Amino acid sequence: MAFSAFVSCSVHPDDQLIVSWFLDWLRAYNIEPHAVGLEPEVGLVKEQIRGRITGTDCTITIMTRRDKIEGRDAWKAPDWVRDESVIANELGKPIAIFVEDGVEVGGILSENMYVKFNRQSITQETIDKINHYMWSLANKLREKENQKKLALILIGGAVSLFLLWLASRR
Repeated sequence: MAFSAFVSCSVHPDDQLIVSWFLDWLRAYNIEPHAVGLEPEVGLVKEQIRGRITGTDCTITIMTRRDKIEGRDAWKAPDWVRDESVIANELGKPIAIFVEDGVEVGGILSENMYVKFNRQSITQETIDKINHYMWSLANKLREKENQKKLALILIGGAVSLFLLWLASRR
């Protein structure tokens, strides 16, 4: 069974190659990307985004350099990328976050919550970190799916026992 991921990323043409690279990684782990590269619509409210995120198994955030922070050697990702990550976190969704070198993530994340990358030079060490991160995410999703299946089996067994008990009382 394929899992689904809400992918939060820049829609800028300069970022499409690196975003596609990450999407290939997702598919390799049997995670199907959804809502990829949706430019925020004017008036799209937080609840609509929340609904899109709720409808998937996890969220993948790709924070690329978009806006240079004046007077510093630092960049910002698009604001909506950060906002969507916060919503996914509020919903308790498993999140994988990939941050391009130079992008400031601010106070929302500790350093062990994301993998940094350099689009100009993706090293074997970076690939290993991404691979480990994706493997961990896929395992969390499988574990969550197994818990759902177990709960359904237990509920089904309880209902069956109850029906047998009812039948024996007649």
